[in-house]
Amino acid sequence: MQGGELEEFDKKHVVCGEWLSVPWKEVTNGENVEDVAAELQRELDAEIKKLRSEARRGLIRMMREALARLDEPLDVAAGETVEDREREVFGGSEVTPGIYRDGDRIVAWDYDPAGRDVEGVAISDLDLA
Repeated sequence: MQGGELEEFDKKHVVCGEWLSVPWKEVTNGENVEDVAAELQRELDAEIKKLRSEARRGLIRMMREALARLDEPLDVAAGETVEDREREVFGGSEVTPGIYRDGDRIVAWDYDPAGRDVEGVAISDLDLA
């Protein structure tokens, strides 16, 4: 609800096409519709918070694995270079989810699992320090 009016919200994720679960409740005679809508909004907000938290934990795990891989010695005998290793680790970009180098920072991001925030969920190597 927004300003006392019911707000339509499409729960289909704009990128992956998956649907969030839909909290619902049948309103019976005598129940306050605004109270029921507020309760459902709280449930939706809690679900979105949980999804974003899970996405962030996944990015932290992915970032730690990437940093560990970057710290491993190169296989010089096989001709591995720093550029080879970075190509292996940095599969994302500013427009493609994953890990990428942004100047002197390393960033990991993914789409917002709730499909609401166009910025997505992101962390940098500085977040792990």
